[in-house]
Amino acid sequence: YKIQDAICIGFNVLTQLGVECSSSPPDRNAMVKEAMEIKMTLTQLTDAEILNFREMKDNDVTTAMKFLQILCVYGYLAKQQYVLFFIITMVKLTLRHGICK
Repeated sequence: YKIQDAICIGFNVLTQLGVECSSSPPDRNAMVKEAMEIKMTLTQLTDAEILNFREMKDNDVTTAMKFLQILCVYGYLAKQQYVLFFIITMVKLTLRHGICK
């Protein structure tokens, strides 16, 4: 139960940091569709363009990325239906705000 509690806390933190998310399980079909859209976006970028993404400057987004990284592990351990959501959110934030360290 502690991992599930940590995931709930993570969702609350993400919301406070301005990342749209819901603690209810994401719709799998919507997630797959979004993953395919991201794939299309990424295939239009060259390796050089990806490597030259700007550095993420927004501290809230950087903090959200750290939480999402941890939530990926917790999701894998306890709530697999959330893992794709966490990964997609991280990629979207990277495309929008740049690369974080």
